[in-house]
Amino acid sequence: MALPKQFADILDNHGDTLQNMALLAYLKNEEAKPFLDAMTAAKVCKDIYQYLSKDDQIDKARAEAILNISKYVKDHPRARQTEIQHKVEEEITIFKLKIQSL
Repeated sequence: MALPKQFADILDNHGDTLQNMALLAYLKNEEAKPFLDAMTAAKVCKDIYQYLSKDDQIDKARAEAILNISKYVKDHPRARQTEIQHKVEEEITIFKLKIQSL
């Protein structure tokens, strides 16, 4: 189960800022402590989820496979359809092996 995309995007792009805002609010007024606790817990949960789910590593392996296929097609503009298909199958096999080793 993936984190909701909007929640993950907000934490990725603005998590540090939100946590700093919560800390500043807490330093000025102790009533902001629940906000600081929530922001810190959300960031820790996101980091743990990303580590356990290996989403970043899977995305990196997928991008690498696509890049390798694109490079092959660019470097071999006259390659036959069967040659391109063979390269795609080869890259998919490599991708699968990388995913299985995670």
